[in-house]
Amino acid sequence: MTNELRQLEESFRPNTKIYKVYLVLRDQQWHCRECDYGHVETSQIAGGSGYKGYNGEQGPVPD
Repeated sequence: MTNELRQLEESFRPNTKIYKVYLVLRDQQWHCRECDYGHVETSQIAGGSGYKGYNGEQGPVPD
């Protein structure tokens, strides 16, 4: 593991959604949403703001 990758991992707060998703994706392989993301407790792992987010109509995205 590179020093940069170690620093990235250390920057996440444990038990946050982004950290849980990172734990799945860090191997850089394809993952089934229904199979591999059960512990994340959501099926919407990215985005979610759709058109409103694209136009900046929605405020900052929370952790």
